Amino acid sequence: MFWNKKNRRHITLKTRMALSYALLFFISCSLIFWLMVYLITSMLNRADDANTRMIASEVELLYITGPRVDRFGEIRPGSDYPEEEKAVLNQRFPGVEVYYVYRTVSYGTDHVRRVYNTAFACYRCDFYEMRVQNGKLIYSRKINVVNHLGHLRRYFTQQLYARGQDNFFIGIFNVDGSAFLTSDMLDEWIEDTEAKPESAASDPARLISGLEENPNFIFTRFTLPDGRKLVIGRSEKPQEQILTRYALLFFGLLAVVTLIGICVGWLISLRFIRGIRRTTLAMSRISSGDYSYRIDDIADGDLEIRELMETFNAMNARTEELLKELKAISDDVAHDLRTPLTRISGTVELLLCDRNLSEPVRSACASAAEEIARMRELINVMMEITRTNSNPKEINKIEIDLVGLLRDFCEIMQPAFEEKNLELRLNLPGVPLPIMADKTKFQRVISNLLENALKFTDKGWVEVSVKQTPDSIRIEVADTGCGISGDDQKRVFERFFQGDASRNLPGNGLGLALVQAVVKAHGWQITLHSTPGQGTTFTIIIPAGA
Repeated sequence: MFWNKKNRRHITLKTRMALSYALLFFISCSLIFWLMVYLITSMLNRADDANTRMIASEVELLYITGPRVDRFGEIRPGSDYPEEEKAVLNQRFPGVEVYYVYRTVSYGTDHVRRVYNTAFACYRCDFYEMRVQNGKLIYSRKINVVNHLGHLRRYFTQQLYARGQDNFFIGIFNVDGSAFLTSDMLDEWIEDTEAKPESAASDPARLISGLEENPNFIFTRFTLPDGRKLVIGRSEKPQEQILTRYALLFFGLLAVVTLIGICVGWLISLRFIRGIRRTTLAMSRISSGDYSYRIDDIADGDLEIRELMETFNAMNARTEELLKELKAISDDVAHDLRTPLTRISGTVELLLCDRNLSEPVRSACASAAEEIARMRELINVMMEITRTNSNPKEINKIEIDLVGLLRDFCEIMQPAFEEKNLELRLNLPGVPLPIMADKTKFQRVISNLLENALKFTDKGWVEVSVKQTPDSIRIEVADTGCGISGDDQKRVFERFFQGDASRNLPGNGLGLALVQAVVKAHGWQITLHSTPGQGTTFTIIIPAGA
């Protein structure tokens, strides 16, 4: 993932910001979409359940009343049947249950309003049509529901045409599980319109449990008053197909919007981190030693970025001031040290010119003169390191031939290597390779690296090589000496640091510190690779832009 620590090193801040906001946007929209899908699905399911109950009520009405539903005007539920008339029915048919009531209002010749209630009731699993008038049962007629199959068949056909034969099922089953009338039987009636209704009851049994094995259907059971089962099933495929189409459309649009959002977010984040980028470039300038650099046009940034750049400028100004003070102090100290050392050196040289000087005194004076010279060299190197670090702009860059300079300098150093029986190898390009550098300081860098290799290599070879790549030039000084331990490698470029292998050898620990100062002042890099007991390789990397 792009937010892992390992991958963060290769992704810029503005890219991570854009991707993070895009991911947050995508997840938020997806959650909102699925929440809407859940709510819409719940609403659709509730609407389908209500529609199923309505169909069940209409089927029950047709099942009981049959063709009378077309002849009668207003049919009301059984709860509206008058209690006094229901009591009369209970006297004749104990336990009778009234399901529907047809209410008729008429006016006679005397213009008196009369209300007649025709009850459709169930008594001992049989349906009856009854009427009570003036406290007496006028008539009761048994209803044969098989005669109602034609109306039920038309109703089933209307529902199938409205919802699709593959998406809807409706059926009435006998108590023993056989089919009384189902939507699957309609094709037979359409082909043979004269088929007897009784044939439906003699069809092979279809168990309700077998219907419910269909995973794409949701079945609901209702019990009719006479014990038969009404089963209504609806397919979930249309709803799933609609949701799938909307999901594909939504996520397609969301993907396009997210890509656009990533681009817009990248541009916005680029605007936000512009001040950070300017601060980074300023720090890069300062790391090369240019402490006089300041960030301009601070006012056009955001508040936090302005505060960062202002704090950076103030810090850099304070650092530059401290370096100037340090340089002044160093110059004063160097001047104060050089003056007495010069006087002492002159006095010792005068003493050495005296021919009458005894040998012990002459030896002591010669030793003092060597130590004075070493002290003066130490002060000069310290001053050069300080000047190079504090004022890198003062180096005098000119165009020099890297290959020719290295070849000439190695020829000068060749006798010292031959004296120690070491092989000095050169691996240089056959054509001139111009670079911009301070010739004197660059010669000092190569001299220090070769002297270190000569000092710490007892046998084997020392190799100077130059490798050119499309983006840099690499100068390598490798040897087969004693190598440098892992702990010492972290400190070799510090001033006055000397490893265990160099404590008994001449040197002041400033050579590599001067090398690093000169390399940084040029805008280059220096790296170190060493294996104890096998040798050391110093690599100077000169970028193409430098």
